[in-house]
Amino acid sequence: MRTRLAAIVILVVSIATVSVSAQEWESLSTRALGLAGAFVAVADDATAAYWNPAGLSTGSVFSLLFDHTFTETLTDRSRVDSLGIVRTGTIIGMSTNTTALSYYRLVIDQVEGHQLGGVTGSDATEERESRQRALRSLVTHNLALTRATFLGSGFSVGSTVRYVRSSFGVNLVGSNVTTARALHQTIGRETHSQNHYDLDVGLKAGGSNFQVGLVARNLRNHSLSVPGESAFRLGRQIRTGLAFRPVGGLLLTADVDLSRLSAFRGDRRNMAVGAEKRFGTWLAVRGGARVNLDNVRVNPATVVAFGFSMALTTGLFVDGQWTRGRDGTEKGWSAGGRFSY
Repeated sequence: MRTRLAAIVILVVSIATVSVSAQEWESLSTRALGLAGAFVAVADDATAAYWNPAGLSTGSVFSLLFDHTFTETLTDRSRVDSLGIVRTGTIIGMSTNTTALSYYRLVIDQVEGHQLGGVTGSDATEERESRQRALRSLVTHNLALTRATFLGSGFSVGSTVRYVRSSFGVNLVGSNVTTARALHQTIGRETHSQNHYDLDVGLKAGGSNFQVGLVARNLRNHSLSVPGESAFRLGRQIRTGLAFRPVGGLLLTADVDLSRLSAFRGDRRNMAVGAEKRFGTWLAVRGGARVNLDNVRVNPATVVAFGFSMALTTGLFVDGQWTRGRDGTEKGWSAGGRFSY
């Protein structure tokens, strides 16, 4: 069994190549984002289809959930020449401790900033006013079937097979439209769509107090070709994490990307840490922080998160989360409801 597990780990790590992907890890799950994304070793409900398929084996006998996430990154809300990005994620899923069926939708919209090439003063103003900016949108619809198997001695493996419909749209926005307003203009985008299948695999190991996780997503490394645009590759993403429960009701987590993500806002390889405290069976509060390791020396741009889960009745929970970047350019929220027993 250990030989088999070693082979799985070697396979996953060997495909952790530098990849191009426009969708970031931290796009889905209120519980996960409340821990700033340190969730690979924690995932145990229907969101395990996204975060770590092996996590189903340590979850509830049955769970049902709905979850929505919104994140906005603006360098300056009031300007017409600033970079802006909006990411949203929505998931509906049901799961047992061996199988999950889920649908999730990930959207990322970007408005480019003006590149004025050193032009300043009134000349810069005239150039801004004479130019239009591109509004780009990438949407993926994922219908996912997840299976997890407990191998014994604390080891679990899992996989998610996904039918994916990817759409990429480009539209021009007027030079007098602020970045914040442009990001919410959804009418008139030219859309190019492709369908494909993809595969994610995960590993989880440990006992009741300490667990480690490893997950690889987008193993097919699919490219989306768009006329007049550079191809977007929904590239392989590899992440590992650990979870530690030093005392009852307290959870400490950490995740790190093993692959580099070339997203709309530049290269990223995130590290996240989080903590959660449970108060009986009715309330849990959590928080965390993450940083881009590829930019930590130049601009750490730490993102902090806070979240909670509250039981409305036995097995029925509401989740909430709030995220904010250190410099105020990134902010987000998410909310969800889940039932489990």
